[in-house]
Parts: sequence; structure tokens; C-alpha cells
Amino acid sequence: MLPEVPTIAESGVPGYEASNWWGIVGPAGLPAGPVKRVSSEVSAILAVEETRKWFISQGAQAVDKGPAEFRKWIVSEIAKWSRVVSEAGLKGD
Repeated sequence: MLPEVPTIAESGVPGYEASNWWGIVGPAGLPAGPVKRVSSEVSAILAVEETRKWFISQGAQAVDKGPAEFRKWIVSEIAKWSRVVSEAGLKGD
């Protein structure tokens, strides 16, 4: 979105990666039928050009990962940020 602005890594913090994201999740053990239905509907919405353009206008990118890939990604994010919190010595109040 701002090609003239250097990334954080280009500014001297190599390996830095953080992103803001939205997703739809449900409780553990949710039956496959509703998961498949919601996933299918969300995929259809994200495929609409107007939806993609809206996300871009907000500085975002619509990514359709599907339930299994999204779950795997969330697990990796939890691991990554848990390590950051631990290494920084942060504690919750």
C-alpha cells in the first residue's frame, strides 16, 4: 500500500513479522456440517470483487484459508506470540 515506506525489516529489525487479522471461529468440537457450510459461505463472499476491493480500501487483504489451514495458522501464531511474550518476560495482570 505504501511502496515508498520501508518495512520494519528494511528499517533495521530483521525477521520482524506481525499482522492484524480477522477470522471466524467456533467452539471446539463443532460438527463438520456447520463448519463446512460457514466456510463455503465465507469463501463465496470473499470471492466477490466488491468484497476484495473493500478489504483493500481498508489496507487489508482478504485471504481464504479454509478451516484446516486457518486452524494450523492460528496454532502457529499462538506458538510464535507465546515465545515473544516468554522471551520478553511479560506477565498478565
